[in-house]
Amino acid sequence: MNLFRIEKDTIGEVNVPKEALWGPQTERSRNNFKIGPKASMPMEVVKAFAVLKKAAAFTNAELGCLDAQ
Repeated sequence: MNLFRIEKDTIGEVNVPKEALWGPQTERSRNNFKIGPKASMPMEVVKAFAVLKKAAAFTNAELGCLDAQ
């Protein structure tokens, strides 16, 4: 059973968890910029990006550019 799907972009291929709702660039970020207490990225920055991404998702859904699911 394959737990990953192969996503491609201009950098190349990357394995992304099969059920993930993100693509290769986000997966690279997850691997290169660990979050949490011992991570290099402050939790405030992670929360700010989450708010930004949520706002973008709602806006794109309202515009019909993103599936509501």
